[in-house]
Amino acid sequence: MRINRFSIVVSICAVVIVLDQLTKWLAKSYLTEGSVLISGLFRLRFYENPGIALGIPLSPLFFYPLFIFLVIGFLIWQTRSPKVGVRISYLHFLVLAAAFGNFADRIRFGYVVDFIEFYPTQGPIFNLADIIIVVGILIIALKIIKKH
Repeated sequence: MRINRFSIVVSICAVVIVLDQLTKWLAKSYLTEGSVLISGLFRLRFYENPGIALGIPLSPLFFYPLFIFLVIGFLIWQTRSPKVGVRISYLHFLVLAAAFGNFADRIRFGYVVDFIEFYPTQGPIFNLADIIIVVGILIIALKIIKKH
């Protein structure tokens, strides 16, 4: 039995979405009363992020959906480009899956559930989807730059 690449990509994206939502559910269920320090490196702390990346404020009524659709449109356009390799297009779908996880939070709660914070800074608080998005976009950008 041969499994096609599309099925693999869809399965991996589904796993990303499920893991993202599961970790956010755990954070929302167990971290609302305080934080948990992990090895002095980072702590788990529940945060309701009403903004976009790194808590940057953005109007949820108009600009946030517009921003999301622009990013999704760009990723889909890049995926269809003949210059983009197959591996990069897979990364596009992973980034889209992670973005969907954050978008689902925004629709359900009106904010994104964040819970990972480097310790002892009071820096950005993020989640699994944010990590996948940032790493995926960095790899995509490096690959595109390298091709040109």
